[in-house]
Amino acid sequence: MKKNMRIIPAIAFTALFVTGCVSEPEKPSSGNLLLDALNDMEVGEVKKKQVDKMFKTNILTASDKNVKKALYREDLFTPYWWYGEGEEESYYEENVKKSSRTRTYQVFDNEVIKTTDDSTIFPYDPSTIDVDAGEDDGIATKATNIKGEAFIYHDVDEEKLQYTYTRNENINNPFSFTGGIDFDSFLFDDCLHDGGLGAEIAQAKEDVEDTFNSFAAQVSDWERFEEFKAVKNEDGSFSVTFTGDLCMPMYPAEWVWGYNFAPDDDDRTTPISPTSDHDYYVHHYVDRRIRTHYEFQIDKNAIITYGTATYISYHTSVLKDTSESYSVKQKNLVYPLTRDMINEIRPYLEVPETFRGSANPYIAEDYFYDDYLPYNIDYFEGSGETQGNFEMDNLPDPTDYRLIENMSDVGAWINAYNLILEDH
Repeated sequence: MKKNMRIIPAIAFTALFVTGCVSEPEKPSSGNLLLDALNDMEVGEVKKKQVDKMFKTNILTASDKNVKKALYREDLFTPYWWYGEGEEESYYEENVKKSSRTRTYQVFDNEVIKTTDDSTIFPYDPSTIDVDAGEDDGIATKATNIKGEAFIYHDVDEEKLQYTYTRNENINNPFSFTGGIDFDSFLFDDCLHDGGLGAEIAQAKEDVEDTFNSFAAQVSDWERFEEFKAVKNEDGSFSVTFTGDLCMPMYPAEWVWGYNFAPDDDDRTTPISPTSDHDYYVHHYVDRRIRTHYEFQIDKNAIITYGTATYISYHTSVLKDTSESYSVKQKNLVYPLTRDMINEIRPYLEVPETFRGSANPYIAEDYFYDDYLPYNIDYFEGSGETQGNFEMDNLPDPTDYRLIENMSDVGAWINAYNLILEDH
């Protein structure tokens, strides 16, 4: 028996057996798991454990069928130097690129579905690599541009489920095609409710957190910064934000950029002479981080209206030492900075309005990450709002297109080959 434990009188046991346990009546289900999860939340800050339970595929996809308009965009930059030498050329061809791809989905009130795919891709080009000159991105200078537009609809006159795709606004483009099958209401219903991104968003959140933990294990001696905030708002909407930073050791801008070094001093250990821009960098320090991040917004109707998932990016801040206590000239600055020195300088650091003689670019509204370093970021948008009617006269005439042929005829968003040519 625990000390100070009180003995419960027998009469109390009788009362327990008679009255039983009184519990709160369960809230009636809306039939939508995501909406139920939102309704179960109290207004105010939400704990991560509750958010993790909600961000499961079976819950986030509960409102997919109600999405009328959606967008998914992927921005990616993975240079040659990121992978290093020694791989097969086929590996670089597959992975080295700089690209931006946007796909959209829109279903109109009169059941016309419009989808698009807009891509700009700078592929791998080994001829651009000159390691000695510091050119080792391996990225082509000329982009491949792909722009596609598809319409999927019920052709009432022919009683067909019709799919027509146009590549680069040219019906004679080799990738433009059309196809149709006998109308199937079940297949068409699937198309009408294919705009949700719940599964992709559930995976994105998990991937961001996994990537952050994986990177953190590889650079365990770096400072680790995590910030998580989730809120249910008064109007019933919900938002969540996570940022995971792995902070490289802060370094003096004066040392790295304000001095010349010997040609063989790759590690910049011994400054020789100041550069002509030296005065711009004195008493300035650079804070650079590997950043992972996600942000998602869900409206009161349980539609995921916005999301972004940063699997990797580099984020830079420039700071100024207002005490002006350290400099190369004063011979009390080291590179890289020791942790003790960083802690000593930190109380005197502030974000300057100017850097390098002009406005500080790292505090500009359009600065989000360093676009010359590797990044991989997804963006999501969704809406459950009515899209009005599509003007049927503006549909492309399928008789002007070649017929769908094989698996390369995929179209946009909804796979045309799977819809038209595969057995159902």
